Amino acid sequence: MSDHSSTASVVGRPEPLRAEGHATPSPQSNWPAVASVALMSFVLVLSEFLPIGLLPVMGSSLHVSVGTVGLVVVVPGLTAAVTAPLLTIATSDYGPRTGDFRIRRSRSA
Repeated sequence: MSDHSSTASVVGRPEPLRAEGHATPSPQSNWPAVASVALMSFVLVLSEFLPIGLLPVMGSSLHVSVGTVGLVVVVPGLTAAVTAPLLTIATSDYGPRTGDFRIRRSRSA
C-alpha cells in the first residue's frame, strides 16, 4: 500500500487520493458530461426566454392580454427559483462520483 499523501506531482500539487481498485478517469472521458450539461443549459435558457418575444402574438391569438400570457414566463421562473435551492439542499449529501447517497444525520447525537 503506497502513501499518496507524501507524493507530489512535477508542478508541486499533491496527487489526488484514489480508492484502491478504481481507475483514474481520462480527461477525454469527461467531455460527454460537459457537452450534456452545456446542451441542457442551452435548452433550459432557450425555453425560458423564447416565449418573451412571442408574448404579443400569443396574447392576440388567444384573445387575452399580454400580462396574462406573461404567466407563461413567470410561473416556470418562480418554480425554478423555489425548487433549485430545495433540490440543492436535498441532494447535498449525494456523492458526485461514487453515486452513494447518505442520509444526513444530526451532528449533536
